[in-house]
Amino acid sequence: MSQKRELIALGLIALAAGLLLPVFLMGELATKERNLLGRIPKEIGQWRGVDLPRPFITQFLLISDFSGVETLVREYRNSEGQILWLMAVHDLEGTHRAVKNPQYSYENQGWYVLERGVESWASADGSLFRLNRLLYRKRAGPDARLDLYAYIMGERVVTSEMEVRTSQVWSLLTKRVLGRGREIIFLDLSGDVTMGDRASLETQGKQLFGTIVEILRAGAKEKPG
Repeated sequence: MSQKRELIALGLIALAAGLLLPVFLMGELATKERNLLGRIPKEIGQWRGVDLPRPFITQFLLISDFSGVETLVREYRNSEGQILWLMAVHDLEGTHRAVKNPQYSYENQGWYVLERGVESWASADGSLFRLNRLLYRKRAGPDARLDLYAYIMGERVVTSEMEVRTSQVWSLLTKRVLGRGREIIFLDLSGDVTMGDRASLETQGKQLFGTIVEILRAGAKEKPG
């Protein structure tokens, strides 16, 4: 490629970056000043929630630095006595290592993966989204745990860790240029299961997960007042 063509190509790349950067940041700028996790109610359908202290999520994610993030840790219990634990991390800058695949944390604590998959789920308003579903078992015992998780970026629900890492790289670049990155919400819902109640807990867990996703996406659509 001649030097002239190289200069033209670089110019086009710079122009594209300049045009796309405001679009990339639009969702992040629209929700930066609000506590989105505070919108998640303690009572959702038949589920009743109780907030848990931050050490719960600190032990799970194996980190102690939560600067630049908001967290929510909650135990939901239904009328049948089933329990689901909600862990949410709202990364305001889009670069924090608390936003990661929870499989790493489980494996570091003695769990191994029995099943892994990505599933589509219809929310109450009829929209479709995808979520990661994993089933773990403890290495030294019969315990099994169902884990549902996804990442929310603006109104989008993302299951790909690669897409999250790409977004984090962009956020590092935009943070250097504009002083802020693009926010990401890590949403995780898990519960201990037996073979007898696994199907029931999985179905109800997906419904609860979908309701929470709808609440967060609705909050992302609103403009700051």
